[in-house]
Amino acid sequence: MTEDWCGDALMNLPIVARIVEALPDADLRVFVRTTAVELTAYYTGRDVTKIPVITFLDQDFRELGTWIERPRSADAWRAEWMAAHPGLVLGIDPAQLSPEERQQRMRQLMELMADAEAQYDAGMSADTVTEIRTLLDQAAAA
Repeated sequence: MTEDWCGDALMNLPIVARIVEALPDADLRVFVRTTAVELTAYYTGRDVTKIPVITFLDQDFRELGTWIERPRSADAWRAEWMAAHPGLVLGIDPAQLSPEERQQRMRQLMELMADAEAQYDAGMSADTVTEIRTLLDQAAAA
């Protein structure tokens, strides 16, 4: 489950798609959070509010595991990046900003995305794969 504006989805869904391609008899289904009301309620009931949410199910639709948002290495990198760019406030409604503030925020967001892409190229993509593989290996061992 995701949204089209989600940077973490932008970085990780192509990786997940490749993983699903490699799994025999697997399908990838993408749901948009704002339109998948029942699914959103299900995850909210499990205290899962971040996206993307990747849930792997077996052939009987039993949950094998759920991976949320981004690899843990990206959390550490993002925290460092945000500390180095204290003027960027995420989650603020752009309509509350002046045109100059919106333009500055857009520049910072573009810089964040470019830096994140470089970090994924440098190894965070592999971290995503490792975390998902660990999740699936644990499910297979259970």
